[in-house]
Amino acid sequence: MKKFVDLYCDFDDFCKVFIPQWPKQLLEDGIAKEVKERWDDFMDLCFTLSLIIKLK
Repeated sequence: MKKFVDLYCDFDDFCKVFIPQWPKQLLEDGIAKEVKERWDDFMDLCFTLSLIIKLK
């Protein structure tokens, strides 16, 4: 369980930095619309991992 919590914490730290920056970069690159579905999938993954941790 500790390894899972460590993995979750690493992933959470990554999300805290990555999530705010990614949409800005996509807008700058002009591809924001093309990646919207992938963004939604990524957010679903973040939510799922958060839910799993809270239920354990």
